[in-house]
Parts: sequence; C-alpha cells; structure tokens
Amino acid sequence: MPDDLFRDSEREMFYNPWVYRKKIAMQTQLGKTQEAAQSPMDGPGDRNPRNHENPPSLKGWTAGVVLVFLMCFLALLSRGFDYEVQDQQKPILWLVGVMMAAGIIHLFAVSSFRRIRLDRRMAMGFIALGLAMRMPMFVSTPMLEDDHYRYLWDGGVLASGFNPYRFSPGDVRRGVSPGIPEKLRQLAEEASPVPERINYPYLRTIYPPIVQVANRDS
Repeated sequence: MPDDLFRDSEREMFYNPWVYRKKIAMQTQLGKTQEAAQSPMDGPGDRNPRNHENPPSLKGWTAGVVLVFLMCFLALLSRGFDYEVQDQQKPILWLVGVMMAAGIIHLFAVSSFRRIRLDRRMAMGFIALGLAMRMPMFVSTPMLEDDHYRYLWDGGVLASGFNPYRFSPGDVRRGVSPGIPEKLRQLAEEASPVPERINYPYLRTIYPPIVQVANRDS
C-alpha cells in the first residue's frame, strides 16, 4: 500500500506539478499551525526560540522584583532628605536617577505582560508586588515635601477640641491673635518642632473637613 501511494505521488508530480506543489504547501502550512497551537505562550506568528527559554511573564516578574529592591533603596536614600539637611546636601540626583530607572523598568514589565492572559493567580501576584513596593515607603522619610507637618498640626488641633480654621499655626506660636486658648498654646509647645516646620505658618489651613477628620484619626 505505501508503494502505491508513492507511485501515485510520483505520477501526480509528473503530470500535474502545479497541483502537487499546492498540496505540499497546504500540508506545510497545516503543520506550522498545529505546532503554533501547541505553544500557547507564544504570540501570533511568534517563532522566536528565545521566547520559549525566557517567557514574557518571567521577564515581567523579574522586573517587578527589581522594582521592589529599588523602592527599598529609595527608603534608605530618604534618610538624606531629613528636614535638618541642607538642600545642597540632599541626594537629589540619586533620587531622579532611581525614579527614571524605575519608570523604564515599569514600562518593560508592562510590555512583557501585554500578550499574557490575566488570571486570578496573576492578579494576586500583581497585588502582592504592589504592596511589596509600597511597604518600604511606610518607614521612609518624606522627600522634597513638608506638607505632612501641616497635616499633623491640623489633626492635633482638631483632636484637642479646637477649630483648625480659626487660628494659623504662626499666630498660635507667637500668641499675637486675641482669644487664643491657653491649651492651644500649650499644644504648640508640646508639638515642637512640628509648628516651626509648617510651610506658610501665617496662613490658616485650606484643607476640607473630611481631610481634617482623616488627619485627626491618623
């Protein structure tokens, strides 16, 4: 039987070569389609063997781990942004360089997961990575900002039973405005150096009531 099929193929190739070549091309294309279906991690038309060795998801997770280490490095770097440190001595260039590197790595990680179908396990991994990147910031020093001193002062004033919109922190410190309660002046002394570090201390707070409640509860 195989000999008969071989003779039929030879006869067809001799008498009708165009049909024979078309049949061979269709069989080749069918084989490629079946091979691609057995490789679900490859994208459409992806025949690069490197993608089998280093799947895109592995590259993305590696980039995520690198981002976690960069955030830990930022937490250590933040010690150089203490309020007592002069602006000329703060590692601002290091901060800019690390943030630029983190942005590039983040774009690479996003592009690596572009063709990967999201499932529950992957979504939980994304959440875990996001939390891991934010945890070092809870123990870091605020960098290039001092708004948190205003938040602390407003929250302390409200927690002590006073209206944070009535007096500015500068007036409370100096005692120049009439009607400032003695307990509020005592709070300014006990909260030192928070009132002294507030930006624009001569201005009353501008934050809405819901923010004041959050400041008090924090």
